[in-house]
Amino acid sequence: MQTAEQIAPLLARIFAIVFKYEKNAEITGERFNVFSILNLERREVLTHSRFLAEILNPKGSHGLGSLPLEKFFQVIGIKDFPFKNAQVECEANIGSINEQKTEGGRIDILIKSPDQKAMVAIENKIDAVDQENQLLRYHNYLGAAKRGLIYLTLDGGKANEFTTGKTEAVPYLPISYESEILDWLGSVQKEAVNKPIIRESILQYMNLIKKLTYQTENENMARELAEELTRDNEQLASFFSIYDSRDAVFRRVAEKNRLAWEAIASANNRGLEVDIQVDARKERGFYFSNSALRDQGLYIGFESAEEEMGKLC
Repeated sequence: MQTAEQIAPLLARIFAIVFKYEKNAEITGERFNVFSILNLERREVLTHSRFLAEILNPKGSHGLGSLPLEKFFQVIGIKDFPFKNAQVECEANIGSINEQKTEGGRIDILIKSPDQKAMVAIENKIDAVDQENQLLRYHNYLGAAKRGLIYLTLDGGKANEFTTGKTEAVPYLPISYESEILDWLGSVQKEAVNKPIIRESILQYMNLIKKLTYQTENENMARELAEELTRDNEQLASFFSIYDSRDAVFRRVAEKNRLAWEAIASANNRGLEVDIQVDARKERGFYFSNSALRDQGLYIGFESAEEEMGKLC
């Protein structure tokens, strides 16, 4: 166990790192995100497919014409597409799914020429699972007009045989939000420099993507803290000394609040584990869970705003 004198320099450096990122967040206003405020972060159709389709649409309200679509195809490597007259449809209905599940369904984003001799289909995945033969059905719909079948995920992961069809080869292009979509939106934002509403809307959406793909300033702060804490053995020893004191700190906070203390006792009696956390919105909370609850993504607890929790200490 390290002494207080040994731990103090580490705490000072940690506070300096945290202060730097907190100050930067205040200056840039990065915590404000309209998609997060409206609880639209992970809605594939209502948020992501509709936003992307609108930006891709040459006739979209952004007023940038076919430029965003051209830049998108440049990023993913599709050439010779009739950009200017292209039509973009969100949740395109391609008919009822047949019994064999080889035809029909809804394509998240369909890009096509007016004569439909050139088409590109985008399957957008945030949280939804793959459907049976889904990419196979879209591949069959595109037929001879296909220019590309795109499988878009947060990290660019590949589709499985369940959705591509086990007996047929379905060519598709896997792309990611964290790479291709961010690169594309960045290039479009630069072109919208004289359209402040469009520019800032794209920036808000890019910040949402960074949050979903763990590229925010909070993640950068976590990496910098990890680098500092593991810089040498003495730093690491100081960190573990602090970590070993977590229960004492937790109980000290809990003792200041009778409700928290009673909740902890009740949770312990019911076999629940107790934790205290700080989330990205700077809220403090006591949380109770066990392995069965965590497997379902559930917890029990109560939260308090930062200034209120500060009064407990």
